[in-house]
Amino acid sequence: MQQEEFKTRHSFHFKILVCVVFGAFYGYAFMRYHVGKQLWEWGHVPYVLNKAIAWTGASLLVGTLLPNRLLFTKGWTRKTFGAVGFRWILVHIICTLALLGEKLYPKMFNDQQLNSMGWVAIAFGIAAFVCFSLPWYATIRKIPPPHVLYKFGRIGVLCAVGHATALGISGWTSTGQWPFLMPPITLLFVVYALLVVVFRYRIYRLWVKEQP
Repeated sequence: MQQEEFKTRHSFHFKILVCVVFGAFYGYAFMRYHVGKQLWEWGHVPYVLNKAIAWTGASLLVGTLLPNRLLFTKGWTRKTFGAVGFRWILVHIICTLALLGEKLYPKMFNDQQLNSMGWVAIAFGIAAFVCFSLPWYATIRKIPPPHVLYKFGRIGVLCAVGHATALGISGWTSTGQWPFLMPPITLLFVVYALLVVVFRYRIYRLWVKEQP
């Protein structure tokens, strides 16, 4: 009974965390695109919302790289972050397929045809989705870690970084065009995703080795 209460309580706390993260990310996207760039047309509403959805899902998937030792203090696991993040990414993919076009994604198109940047971004996105699908499949099949399928999540994070970089790198250095000096979402995601990678596979490993 106590174990069930523990899971229920911390599952509720995790849902609160996800709602707070999404709210913060959507607030940032709203200020940057709707207010800063004056994108007020009806078609821009789902466009901006989709950015927040993608940011939330990708951030949760980056959370799968955090050590379980740190997450368990809150009653969470990497599986929790992965399962929920993957669902958010599924919603992002559906929204993107519905919105994809030269009007909303001009950087990806030339004369209504996907350009090289668009194809690179899509290729990284597909690769990331495939990599994240494998640990998700392992989770729903209740395959215990450390199964090899879970390791593809690490590659998925790097592919997600490549996807975000391909989409946004052209605007990363144009600081004078940043609305309210707010950095692009892609830049923010890439920076903290790489910081998590460095922490998990360099700093944390060295710290663990030094423990008695």
